[in-house]
Amino acid sequence: MQSGPPPLVGFNNNVRYRGMRFHIQTEDSGVTKPHIITHLFADGGRVIKSLRTDYAEYGGAPMLGVDGVALVCHGRSNGRAIENAIRVAVKSARAGLGTETTAAMARNAFLWAPPAAAAPQAAGAPS
Repeated sequence: MQSGPPPLVGFNNNVRYRGMRFHIQTEDSGVTKPHIITHLFADGGRVIKSLRTDYAEYGGAPMLGVDGVALVCHGRSNGRAIENAIRVAVKSARAGLGTETTAAMARNAFLWAPPAAAAPQAAGAPS
């Protein structure tokens, strides 16, 4: 049994990085649970990075998979929340949030490597 309403639809996108495909999903849990959850998926559904951000305190949540730093702000954000979102965006950029995401993708690159090609067999060799 679910304890509350399901998360609201958020940002969902597939991202290619060095020939690999990742899925980014950001969900807003709504006003009753004021936080935004962002997941970076690999290997067909394995979560390799997650961020949970309380938008009431920070003003927004970082969007993974964007080249640079971007924050999602709640639709009911007030001026203080927007100010906090700008502050968090600046701090995230200075902390290298985009670099960390890129590193997480690179660490999991082996998941998308194509299988090694089979060596050709010599004529008359048993298969």
